[in-house]
Amino acid sequence: MSNTLTWKNWIKSHETTIPESNYYEPSNEPDIRHILEIAIASGLKVKMVGSGHSHSKVAQPVSNNILISPVKLSGELPNYSWLKPDSQLNLQSSSHALVRVKSGTQLRTINREILAPKGLGLINMGPFDGQTIGGVINTNTHGTGLYLPGFTDMVRSVEMLVVKTTSNSERLVETWVIEPTHGISDPQKFSDESNGKCLIQDNNLFYSVTCGYGLFGIVHSYTLEVRDSYWLDERFEATTWQAIKNKFNDTVDEQINNDEPPRFLHENHQVKIYVNTAECLREGGIKDDTHCRIDYWNEVPVESRPSNWENHHNNRKKVWPPARKNPGNHFGLWLQGLLFNISKPKPAAATVNILNDNFFVSDNGEHFVRGYKASAYYRAIRRLPDECIEYDSSLSDSEKDVDNTEFTSDPEANNVGTSIEFSVPIRRTIEAVEKALNFLSDLNPDVNFITPIGIRFTKESMHYLCPTYQRDSAFIEIVGFLPNNRANKWDDFKDDYHDAFDKLIDYLRGEFPGGGVRFHKGKYNTYNDTTLATDYPFYNTWVTNYHILNATGLFDCPNAARWNLDASKPATLTPIEAGIQMDNFKSLCSKEGKGLEIVETTFSLIPNSGDHLKIELPVWMRSSDLEIEIDLASAPDSTYLQFSSELTDPVRFLETDNFYITNHYQKDQYLLTATKTRGNQGSIKKINIPSTRLYPISFRLSVGELPFVTTQNPYHENYSAKILVKRLGEPAYEITIHLRFYIAPFVGNLNSTPCPELHMFGCEWEMLMSNQHRVPYFSIQDAHNDGYDNGHYCLGGSTC
Repeated sequence: MSNTLTWKNWIKSHETTIPESNYYEPSNEPDIRHILEIAIASGLKVKMVGSGHSHSKVAQPVSNNILISPVKLSGELPNYSWLKPDSQLNLQSSSHALVRVKSGTQLRTINREILAPKGLGLINMGPFDGQTIGGVINTNTHGTGLYLPGFTDMVRSVEMLVVKTTSNSERLVETWVIEPTHGISDPQKFSDESNGKCLIQDNNLFYSVTCGYGLFGIVHSYTLEVRDSYWLDERFEATTWQAIKNKFNDTVDEQINNDEPPRFLHENHQVKIYVNTAECLREGGIKDDTHCRIDYWNEVPVESRPSNWENHHNNRKKVWPPARKNPGNHFGLWLQGLLFNISKPKPAAATVNILNDNFFVSDNGEHFVRGYKASAYYRAIRRLPDECIEYDSSLSDSEKDVDNTEFTSDPEANNVGTSIEFSVPIRRTIEAVEKALNFLSDLNPDVNFITPIGIRFTKESMHYLCPTYQRDSAFIEIVGFLPNNRANKWDDFKDDYHDAFDKLIDYLRGEFPGGGVRFHKGKYNTYNDTTLATDYPFYNTWVTNYHILNATGLFDCPNAARWNLDASKPATLTPIEAGIQMDNFKSLCSKEGKGLEIVETTFSLIPNSGDHLKIELPVWMRSSDLEIEIDLASAPDSTYLQFSSELTDPVRFLETDNFYITNHYQKDQYLLTATKTRGNQGSIKKINIPSTRLYPISFRLSVGELPFVTTQNPYHENYSAKILVKRLGEPAYEITIHLRFYIAPFVGNLNSTPCPELHMFGCEWEMLMSNQHRVPYFSIQDAHNDGYDNGHYCLGGSTC
């Protein structure tokens, strides 16, 4: 019987046992390839796990299968030789640069050994630096800062080993370099220098796999966008909940990211808010005078080390940049407060008082050794001091500056516990905090949530399964934990904490429906396929890519099972009613089909309103041409259809009928526009698209004119548009969109004199209009803006 080993996550709440023979520590790309080939031959699943710094099952491997540790996948790699010139890299700032690192590199190594010697730094980071870069990217770990991204959005290129299934069911290991559509790599240089790798520059794929939770393949390296090195000063401000609310009401006067952000978030580099949870639970909810604290970090000039810096007996005072002070009695009193009556229904008064007197206080900002109020960003953001070790007397002065002379050990939880973290749009921060704390107070759980709630702020993301997808967000974290001296009681308390979390999650979903609240998937959560589809508009696109890259389930894990991501199941198509609805944009995403995939749906469009239906088909092709047939014969006149694709070779029109077609080649994207003319059949019988690489296609359908309707027949459902997509001559998709139209309450008459007139729908003058002279309006103001005057007999008040 072979020996076994047990994997446990950071807080030891999830564990998995595997044979020692199934444990691997690769150090390079060929090693990873060899392990995947072993997995294919043996039929085992594969999971690579970093530091396990998650409270959920997101990192948990499958029992008795293969576990990969990235402990030797650490360090910097040369940037690719096939990158575009610097002027074409589209980096966020001229002070930014690119650095390529192996996926198992810990953040502290990146900060101190790789970036600091080059005068560079991470754009942002969280309060801990023991995680691997692959772990923080896959779970979208974030820091705080209204205009600062999470780790996922610092990635510019992913080098991933995937398992491709051929037409004869053979499984091959390939290395894919995956980037956004206009990525950092030069395709021509890549083809000359790639040494067997495959370059995929595609938004849909990149925004799926980067925040992929380890379910798409094994990442060898990431290319990150970094910036010049910087220092941050740190300041604590004691305040009250009422003062916090006042700050959120004081907004800047300009639109930024379609919103007017609070001034204190706009004017500071980074901000974090703490609320005294213990006080809220003891007092029956959050009150205006509840104790709070705001932590501010702002950039200051980088300082040079003083010449006499090392002339001190205390090692913490020798290291440079200045180390964070030992917390000393201040921190000890805070922890002591958390020990009081942790299992009682309400926090003890002593606990609340100790927190208020020792944690929720302002200070002079001297948080670093020898009176420094600032230090390098990786010391200022890190929540705890570094554990300094003795200097090696054999080191030279220059070697003593290297930060590995003070490394801490691998991450270990100071206390046993769990937490949830949820995001809401920034404008709903106050509402979300109040609802969550008041709910917990009313719930009166069997355990206490004594640790202060933390609130951080993060820039929107374009990655499909990031909690910040398409919105600047506030993250609110609620922690339940036991101090070390009660860690042996964790099993007695864990279920109570999780029961309270389950009830809170259900409550918040009801208060913020339709994805208004999203939960961090690296913390405790209850996500399944239904709730993911509700919270994330492009979840189905993400799932489609999952089925393509993980067709055999090789990279599945307990978290995938919880999300119902059985690789043998087809991706679920979200009904159109649950699609994206932002302004006048609506979207229907289909899936990769095997054979004919028929999608029929009814959709409402308001003519002349700007409403349109967008259909996205991830038709991933590399070996054959694609044929598309479009039939708008049953659509109303002036139906407008735009086909778009990110192609690099010309499109051939084999047969067309009654369309005005323009072929635009601009920025690697073809836009093929067609408008059905009055009285004609209206169809593109066949377009032939050459395959050059993996790419999606999309169609945009809108209607220009209002069909003739009456008050007795206010809707028309007998109009439709059809799209047929073929690969290798075989149908892959047939999509029928049934169109429904609304009556416009006002109709403009283009043929009226001396000025165009507006009439109410159904009035005698409106009924005399010819179809070609009708212009529908859904508001009088819009018509007035277009120069129409009120009709005298139905609206009155004519001035013409």
